[in-house]
This record gives sequence, C-alpha cells and structure tokens, in this order.
Amino acid sequence: MLGILASILLWRGSAAPDPSPSILLSLLLSCLAALQAPVIMMSQKARDRQRSERFPEIQEIQVYLLWQIVRTQLGQRPADEAEKGIS
Repeated sequence: MLGILASILLWRGSAAPDPSPSILLSLLLSCLAALQAPVIMMSQKARDRQRSERFPEIQEIQVYLLWQIVRTQLGQRPADEAEKGIS
C-alpha cells in the first residue's frame, strides 16, 4: 500500500507517469487476492461441512438406486415391484 501511495505522490511531481505500470497493477491485484483468499476458504469449508452432514442420506439413496439397476440388469424384478405384486 505504501508503494502505491508513493507512486501516486511521485507521479504528481514528475511529467511522466510510472514507466512500468504493470508492476503497480500486479501489486494491487496481489493485495486483493491475499485479502480474498481467507474469505473464499472459510465459505468453502462451511459448504463442505453442510455437505458432509447430508452425505449418509445421499449415499444410502445412491446404493439403493445402484442395487435396483443391478437387479434389473440381472433380469430380476426390483424390490418395490416384487413387494407390490407387479409383474
């Protein structure tokens, strides 16, 4: 931040702007990324926590559906149809 401020103050005194503005822009973007990274990591951690709380339910449904597909491929009636007496 001090580098940005110094560049602005020095630019006012000289006739030419900063000869290498990409360095200043790179510094500014790096500072912005350093401030955003912790916020992104915290939100991602909260989302992962919510997903892990629901995981057993999702996994149970996936296993049930996979079992139904396997039984259908083997030519057996799915459990729901067998219980209801559907042919």
